[in-house]
Amino acid sequence: MAYQALMQDQLEALRERDVKACVEMAFPSGQPMNVVGNLPPELQKRELALMTKMLREADPARGIKPSQQAVERVAQRAAVGMTQEQLVVFSDEAARRRSPPVLTCNAAIAFFAGLNAIPAPERGRALRVLYAGN
Repeated sequence: MAYQALMQDQLEALRERDVKACVEMAFPSGQPMNVVGNLPPELQKRELALMTKMLREADPARGIKPSQQAVERVAQRAAVGMTQEQLVVFSDEAARRRSPPVLTCNAAIAFFAGLNAIPAPERGRALRVLYAGN
């Protein structure tokens, strides 16, 4: 949950510094882009600390294999507060390519905010469902 909150903070910081870096972080295209270099040092340090902790605590035995329906339920829950335009840009790659980067970045931030708005007692499980395949 802490890493999910960090990712939203990173997207918001990137939106202020380089909106294209925000888009690349949310929807990696493989294009050369220095996302990390556009992040404030405190967010870089926070990510390093969280990644180190996650790697230390990783336990493949606790992995889950959620159904596609479970993943879709979590995604729908996160998308509740998004505008129709944000939903289209977030879910349709062709629409993303046609959209201004700021709209795409805002859509990603709205989705992450929706995930982070899930009540804490349910959020951990929801995030595990959503990211289990990644």
